[in-house]
Amino acid sequence: MSQSDSPLATAPVNPTLPATAPQEIERKFIADPRAAAEPAKAVWHIEQGYLDDNISIHVVPRDEDDESSVERAYLTVVRAPEVDSGAQMITEVPVAFARDVQQFANPATTKTGARIRLRADAATGETEAFLTIKGEAKGAARMELETLIDAVFSREALDCAVKMKLEKTRHLIEFEGQDWELDVFKGALAGLVLAELELKSEDQAITIPSWVGQEVTEDGRYSNAALAKRAKKNEGIGDLGVFEKKGPARSRPGML
Repeated sequence: MSQSDSPLATAPVNPTLPATAPQEIERKFIADPRAAAEPAKAVWHIEQGYLDDNISIHVVPRDEDDESSVERAYLTVVRAPEVDSGAQMITEVPVAFARDVQQFANPATTKTGARIRLRADAATGETEAFLTIKGEAKGAARMELETLIDAVFSREALDCAVKMKLEKTRHLIEFEGQDWELDVFKGALAGLVLAELELKSEDQAITIPSWVGQEVTEDGRYSNAALAKRAKKNEGIGDLGVFEKKGPARSRPGML
């Protein structure tokens, strides 16, 4: 597939963009379900859906003959054939985000995945929606591009266009000055609880709470995409590990 044929990269790369893609560095662990009772800074209900070749992002240049014209960018998602044979849904996205996608997320050269996440605050009911494009994980690091998008559009996409999806409640728990994200999965994945910690570097030392167990950062079965696939097949948590108590909080160096 050439760059011009790529569903995500539909305009020329901007040579003025940075050469290095934004990265997410994150470690993931199996967690004690009882950790959901820990005091939390925030709690969100999350629904997350995965898109494939039914997504495109394109930039529309400004009309040089119209002084009021501005450059704009759009996300297009195609509804699933069984819902509405090929009908498109379109929403605007930031131009800077679209340019980053052109630069870093060309599927012809980079393995990427797109997902839409709808996040509702458990206390206020306030809802936000995100479009996230991630690259293939290498250890704890992977490319990540993310932007806010329209929540109504996201609800429709989750209902009509996603290939797979999952639901979970996320608790943001501070421990030793670091914010842990505790994900309690629902539906077909009920019983699975994972803890994630975003880091500034892969060698950053961390302190592990007593409610965090074995690390699964590099176990592909625990990626959200793999879990969504498992949920779609209604396989349950099956052979996924269960929490193993590790004792009091302990320090751990960065990944080797």
